[in-house]
Amino acid sequence: GLISEPEVTVHSFCDDDIFVIFASDGIWQMIDNDDVMRSMGTKLLQHKPDAVYEELENATQKLVREANIMWQDEFEDYTDDISCVIARIGKIK
Repeated sequence: GLISEPEVTVHSFCDDDIFVIFASDGIWQMIDNDDVMRSMGTKLLQHKPDAVYEELENATQKLVREANIMWQDEFEDYTDDISCVIARIGKIK
């Protein structure tokens, strides 16, 4: 069901942080946090020197597609809200 209290995690940014993900539970219920981080980190590292934001958008769309496929595989005619925004916040060293 729908709840009015969001799950919030507070994180102080440090120099090592390079992106932040805001996503609905439709993503997190289907894809493990570590898998998401590995996938996004790999995409950013591939474009380390040129900071291509196009690839970040493509990776975000892939994440949404993967969650949708997993919902369809598990529940057939039901899909939870699948929303995701990934923002680059720092430089890759």
